[in-house]
Amino acid sequence: MSDKTHLPVLCVLGSWSSGTTAVTGYLHHLGAYSCPPHIQTNDPRTPNSYESLQFRNQCAVAVDEATFDDIGDRQTFQTRFQRWIKKMSDEAALNECSHLVLKHPLSAFLISDIHQICDPRWIVVTRPFSKIEATRHRRKWFPHYGAQGATKVYSSLFSALIGIEASYLTVSFTDFLSNSAVRENLISYSGISTDADRRARAEEWIK
Repeated sequence: MSDKTHLPVLCVLGSWSSGTTAVTGYLHHLGAYSCPPHIQTNDPRTPNSYESLQFRNQCAVAVDEATFDDIGDRQTFQTRFQRWIKKMSDEAALNECSHLVLKHPLSAFLISDIHQICDPRWIVVTRPFSKIEATRHRRKWFPHYGAQGATKVYSSLFSALIGIEASYLTVSFTDFLSNSAVRENLISYSGISTDADRRARAEEWIK
């Protein structure tokens, strides 16, 4: 079902509070199109989640955000997602972007469907559950946004990636922030052709 009417897609996987915002924002500053408008948060450290509101809404039609249960028809999700990816690719091209970057925790439960439409490069961001839970407490978010949800998100995403025999890049959130070689490897894996100015802006953004 995959076609070539869209730009290359990067899909950043992980739970809430795992560091996916940092990685996605970094790719955005390098020149990937993150499909705004973005979901805004109550956290002054990360007010912009870099989660596309439209992508979140599409995922939430198929998977319940609180329970992670299937609630929608997957064929309908695929049909709508395929149209949306083409639209986002057109917007990205207008903004002189060569890639799309998507992230939302619910995508962990839709990997097979997303794979069939756009065969993205998968980037998995990892963080200890204790730190995920501590961030959730600081943000005063519901339990499924912390370790409780993370156990289900990571179980689903790794099972699904193995099931579709996908290659993927795993990035420790701590290493991503502290190790420039890890960030260089991410850039290489993503396939984004960036310039010195964008790299400088991306590096400045994560400080």
